[in-house]
Amino acid sequence: MVDINGRAVAQAMVTITRGPKEPGASATTVFTDAEGRFRFPDSYEKPSPVARALGYRQIDAIAKADGSTQRFTLVMRPESNQADVAPASAWLSKANPDDRTAVVMTCVACHQMPAPDVRAYAKLIHEVPGADPAEARRQSWHTITKYMNYLWAWEFARGGDQGLPEASHVYSGGDAEPTAALLARTFQGPLQELTGYSYGAPLIVNERTVIREYEVPRPNAIREAITLADSRMLWTADVSANRIVRIDAATGELRDFEIPSPKIMGPHTLVRARDGAL
Repeated sequence: MVDINGRAVAQAMVTITRGPKEPGASATTVFTDAEGRFRFPDSYEKPSPVARALGYRQIDAIAKADGSTQRFTLVMRPESNQADVAPASAWLSKANPDDRTAVVMTCVACHQMPAPDVRAYAKLIHEVPGADPAEARRQSWHTITKYMNYLWAWEFARGGDQGLPEASHVYSGGDAEPTAALLARTFQGPLQELTGYSYGAPLIVNERTVIREYEVPRPNAIREAITLADSRMLWTADVSANRIVRIDAATGELRDFEIPSPKIMGPHTLVRARDGAL
């Protein structure tokens, strides 16, 4: 990976997404080394690598076949606007210092850290003709908070027969208004530009780091996974239902294990016992 002047771009993310019928992880990400080189551990039918790096935008992917190996040169252009590639912490750093802890500790606020869809929505709010921007933000975030309340209530109603819980008592502590006001204060403006952010410390990833993503059918509230004796199998819990999910890391195949209980158990963090059992 190089920039437009031929200089190597180090510690950039490179991701390949598989086709819907290809076995294995739905997406795999690797990172470039100090010389801009990267290597994927798996083979792909039609690879199309996409690169992300703070301060750059990908402008080209030059493919070259070398026997059975597919080689790519990814060309990056320096970009001062980091909005499309900056992590959530970059936006949090722009918030009022008095609000940062509240944003992180409030479920709805933390879940709304500016992903592309959230930033697109903020732009629409900002451009409402003749509207007071502050009031438009407050009302819009109030609607989103109430929606997430109902969504979370519905999630926790799965896996049991006790009926739908009161939405007002689930996500934002029973009152959407304080969370809406917090979001309106934190995410001001169209959120289309972010400059001057740096990670502040060396990244812990390197050219040997591989991140694999697996598609789990919705609805689900799966958070984390562990391995047992067979490292090819990933085990994870659906916190909103009575099920444990096993994922075959090689094929992406899923198998559900139901927890036999009429009540929602909400399995959360799985641990490995001393005897190797889950």
